[in-house]
Amino acid sequence: MAESSPSLELLCELSELERLLAARPDAQGYRKLSLGYAQAGWPKEAARAELKAKALASGAVVVPTPVQSLTGACNPGVLVEILRALHETGKTGLLELTAPGGVHVSLALIGGRLVDAQSSDATAGEPSLYRAVFLRAARYVFLPGPPLVGTPSLQTPTPELLAALEARRHG
Repeated sequence: MAESSPSLELLCELSELERLLAARPDAQGYRKLSLGYAQAGWPKEAARAELKAKALASGAVVVPTPVQSLTGACNPGVLVEILRALHETGKTGLLELTAPGGVHVSLALIGGRLVDAQSSDATAGEPSLYRAVFLRAARYVFLPGPPLVGTPSLQTPTPELLAALEARRHG
């Protein structure tokens, strides 16, 4: 994995390409995705995309899967960038993170404000949010739309939470 996080622009480009390929799979597109993941420093994602490219090139039939969300590989730096972008653009939805070992973290945003954090292995609220920044080799998916949130578990203003995440990410 690369020491620094890829740019948000590259992340968005790769996510959009993966979304388009899910709807219309083609070998050349998956090769481009593989190269992008390699450039981002994500060799496992690059290998996964290259395998799909090879399968398609050999005539394998891949059933298109409509994807309506932002999705991709995630590391601590990417997580902070995604959350910052979702906050600054006022997005509403659920950011789901899944990591090896079955760890799952859900972060709810309403109008760009972090309102809830739930983790499969931490207490709801800030402990779950801070758990997210330590996930390695995770995948994320942002599901736009109003999240189902009971009592919000996050009361701290989002800019303060983002600053705390950034500080924890850097140790």
